[in-house]
Parts: sequence; C-alpha cells; structure tokens
Amino acid sequence: MTCKNGARHYLLLGVSYSLIIFVADRIFEEHSILTSALIAIVVGILIPIVLLGCDSYDLHCARKIREEEMKTQKIICEGWAQEDEHDGWLFFTESYLKFHPYKAKDKCFEYPINNVKDVSSSFAFLTVTFDGGEVLRLHVNKPYLWKRTMLKYLKNDT
Repeated sequence: MTCKNGARHYLLLGVSYSLIIFVADRIFEEHSILTSALIAIVVGILIPIVLLGCDSYDLHCARKIREEEMKTQKIICEGWAQEDEHDGWLFFTESYLKFHPYKAKDKCFEYPINNVKDVSSSFAFLTVTFDGGEVLRLHVNKPYLWKRTMLKYLKNDT
C-alpha cells in the first residue's frame, strides 16, 4: 500500500497525452503528419517524466514523515491518501489514525483509534466513522485492504 502509482499508470498517461496532442494537432492542421507525430511523442515522454518526478518527491516527503512516526509508534498500515485537496501520507498505528499532508503542515490531523465506530470502503475511498458521528472520507489506494487491516486490528484490540 505504500506506492502511489505503478509503471503502467505512467505509460498509459504518456500514450493518452500523445494521442490527444496528435489528434488535436491534426484537427487544427497546424503541422504535417510527421511533425504532429514527433510533437506527440515528445509530449508523451515528457509528461510521465514530470509526473514521476513529482511522485518521487512526494514519496521522499513520506519517508521523512515515516521515520518520525516510527520513533514513537508501531505503524500497522500506511500509504498515500488524499483528504479534500491535500495529498499526503496516512498512518494507522497502535493508537491513532493520522494524516500528514505533504505541503500544508497545519492540516495534519490525528484521531485516536479507540474512537473508531465503523470502517467502510468503496471503489476508491476509505470512510471512517467515529464516536459522536464525525465521518472521515479519504481517497486511498486499495481501500478494501485498509478496511480489512483496520477492522482486523480493531477487533483484536478490543
């Protein structure tokens, strides 16, 4: 659960952008077919490289955050998550569920796991309901694994 995207993801993005650029260029007949194809290939190569660089930076930030967390808590589950518009790293530890955004340090939140009432998952989202009715909805990779891991730990803990 610790990897945000795989190589297939970047390849599909590159091919998609290449096709879009090629078709758009041909519709407006700006260049010859050969020039359009070269432009599309260059864009198709550059966009995944830029995105991969951004993801590498995010994972570097996550490693630093993880090292800090491991000093104080045993991490049960961790991975990329998105809360509202903030990308970050989600930790499920022995005592809390904690979200660290990559950029906005003040948006970090922490919930004690003894307040977790229910955990559910849908196609791309993990939904955690707490005592008092507060609901936390996060976009995560493999939400079914998060749900299974959290419910298993919570059942063993109580």
